Amino acid sequence: MTAVRHIPYKNRLAKLVQAPGGKRIGDALNDAKANLAELTDICLAEIDRAIAAVQAASAAETKTAETFDEVYAASNEMTGLAGLFGREDLGKAAHSLCELLDRSGSWERCPPVALKVHVDSLALLRHPDALSPMELAAILGGLEKVARKTARAAE
Repeated sequence: MTAVRHIPYKNRLAKLVQAPGGKRIGDALNDAKANLAELTDICLAEIDRAIAAVQAASAAETKTAETFDEVYAASNEMTGLAGLFGREDLGKAAHSLCELLDRSGSWERCPPVALKVHVDSLALLRHPDALSPMELAAILGGLEKVARKTARAAE
């Protein structure tokens, strides 16, 4: 019978985390906010590009499976970016569009009115400062109703 030898593993990261020094949590958070502020213009431009892509694809006379996938990808991208840059309502609308497209599965099964409402809402919610809190709530509430109605119709 052979003896089992246990060799303790030394985790370098755990050792570094426990070592004194480094940044304080508040400093790290402030640095993260500063880094995000530097990216704001770039990411908002990317959100604008995604909104334009969604508008163009949804308004095109010829809709293909590729454009359907592109609209889904663009709205999914907006969902991820919007919350980071103070556009939570835009993120909710983009997520709702993803849900609509998911339930529909194709252009043919996607209700045109529901699609138009979502696309128009994205453009409005991109500039939330131009809307009152009541208007924001009305837009999001309307999207919620459209999503529920579309979900029931898809069942």
